[in-house]
Amino acid sequence: MGLLVLWGRRLALRDVPTSGRRLQGAGMISAMACYRQEFGCYRFWGAAGVMFVFMRRMLPVFALLILTASSQAQTATTFCDLLRNPEKYNGRVVKVRATYKFFFEMSLLYCLDCLDKGEAWLEQGWPLDKASEKALRKLLGHGAGTANITVEGVFEYGRHYGHLGAPYQITARRISNVAVITRGAKDPVVEREREKKWACGGTSPK
Repeated sequence: MGLLVLWGRRLALRDVPTSGRRLQGAGMISAMACYRQEFGCYRFWGAAGVMFVFMRRMLPVFALLILTASSQAQTATTFCDLLRNPEKYNGRVVKVRATYKFFFEMSLLYCLDCLDKGEAWLEQGWPLDKASEKALRKLLGHGAGTANITVEGVFEYGRHYGHLGAPYQITARRISNVAVITRGAKDPVVEREREKKWACGGTSPK
């Protein structure tokens, strides 16, 4: 296709082979260009023709944008479903609630209901919004601890992630609803008792 360009009362057709075009008339309304292709002769009338050509050319771009947006759509699921069906969610943006344990070079998400499937490394690779940064800063300020969090981010599996070689990873975009279970390093017996009650999969999860 060519792009119809109006300049005053003249009409020109750019980027179209000379053999494939005919210009008739010089008025904005009466101007017509006929561009012969394998599908026939397309006739464009003034500004309406310009819009038609533009929309026809942009259709593949619009389709690509729609497909990209749909692939990045957020998927709400449970953390255990994520780990039990990693192929289904690999590379997708997910939103889950899980227990977060952090310490020096430790940043792990887990749930008591699916400990047999392992843990996911929580990576903070995306620029977080201010609310997420505030929640995380308040939590990490104690250097160690455990908390239930809702995290939204990109899920990955198929490699070893983080310092501990976790089989899964979530690169966080947003963190919210932080519910602290323990602050700082606690006695392991105390931590386990609190986890059994308040952690993801516990008897009364926060």
